[in-house]
Amino acid sequence: MHSAGNLAMAGPYDGVEFLSDIDFCAAEDGGVSGDGVPLGDDGKNPPADVAPDLASEATGSDASESDTPKAKRPKYSQSQQELIRKCVFEEKIGYRRILKKYPGWGFNTYGLKDAVARMKATGSLARKQGSGRKITRRTHETVEKARAYMDENKDATVGDLAKDLALPKTTARRVLKENLELKPYRKVSAQHVKPANQARRLEMCKKWDADIESGQLDLTKIFWTDEKMFRLGSLQGGNQNLVVWVKNTLAKHELPNDLILRADGRYQGGVSVMASLGISYNGKGPLRFAPAKTKINADAYMEIIENTYVPDCLELYGSPPDCVFQQDGASSHTAKKVQEFCKTKFPRFWAKEMWPANSPDLNPLDYFAWGCLQAQVGKKKPKCLDTLKVAIKTSVAEMPLDMVQRAMLNFGKRVKMCIAADGGTFKHRKLLGGAPVADVPILNPGGAECPGHPNGEDAASEE
Repeated sequence: MHSAGNLAMAGPYDGVEFLSDIDFCAAEDGGVSGDGVPLGDDGKNPPADVAPDLASEATGSDASESDTPKAKRPKYSQSQQELIRKCVFEEKIGYRRILKKYPGWGFNTYGLKDAVARMKATGSLARKQGSGRKITRRTHETVEKARAYMDENKDATVGDLAKDLALPKTTARRVLKENLELKPYRKVSAQHVKPANQARRLEMCKKWDADIESGQLDLTKIFWTDEKMFRLGSLQGGNQNLVVWVKNTLAKHELPNDLILRADGRYQGGVSVMASLGISYNGKGPLRFAPAKTKINADAYMEIIENTYVPDCLELYGSPPDCVFQQDGASSHTAKKVQEFCKTKFPRFWAKEMWPANSPDLNPLDYFAWGCLQAQVGKKKPKCLDTLKVAIKTSVAEMPLDMVQRAMLNFGKRVKMCIAADGGTFKHRKLLGGAPVADVPILNPGGAECPGHPNGEDAASEE
């Protein structure tokens, strides 16, 4: 019996695929007849892998050569191929006898005649070695040139390779995937973590992990804060098509940081507005905008705390607010008078020593909310400052609370991921204690679970 696999005939059958998705002797096919022919579940009809719709149906003994137009080329299942083999070499019968003896098998006169001739000549319906159209573009020389080019240009796209070698893009893509056995991964935008900050991140994540496990840190009672500059020119999140081509045996989490990561882009100029927002498991605080051309120094930030974050915490957690107030390590946040001011407003807050630098991947606003909002605002296509503000406020109101809550709880999983990465960047990492990330659900960086977010797809665009 032939091994399973896709087969194609030579000569008049060039390019025809043969199905082989079933075992000739499989018990579920209903067994075989007394003369070794596979039968269906009822012991009479052909097995399930015989698909009459793949060829003209000759269902009776009165089938003739005029029943089927010659333009139709059949596909044969593994069971059909074995039947033809048995009829040719054991029963010694021709195609006409086969049609009469085995009606309902999906054979047609024109196709079966050629199949029997092919079986007699070669003993197989497999495609003849070297048959088919000759390769003219994907030659050995072209493949080697492509290999050398990709070795020197890891960030090259299909278009880059096609242009350099004067090939069509479709041919360049086939060279990469079929000849060089490469596959593309989209680069991950990530914050650079300095070595000193990496050690601090690891230290704090170990502390937070221990506090979460012991119950000292309740993830439903943290009020997260941040500020973001929204710019009209960067609402789609920058270039999403920066890719790297690697061997198709490598998984994304196995790639080194210097190969898969790219620095966060910085956008300058254009219409923009600074927004401040606080979120927690209990809800979202109202989004507020800083006055135009206002520099967020210590005094300006204290006004934001007084007029934005304090009212939000009181509304969501009572008076005094039963929550931990979080803020990042921006210079306006760590100023001495700001730290003293926070002590008077919040019974519990993370002082500047508590939050490690270079850690946007640990703040739900950074790894979820801002990316989600940016995607939704981009969909609304604002054209000026006023419509930009309306779009941002509307998008905040539309953000589902259950998604916000999942982002809050996701902090604990991210802490573990950071520990597994020794305090380094872990956006593209897929392992946590030996388990794939599919077994440890984690929101994708930048709010990829938000509908329409540009980072939601992991599959790389090749252009």
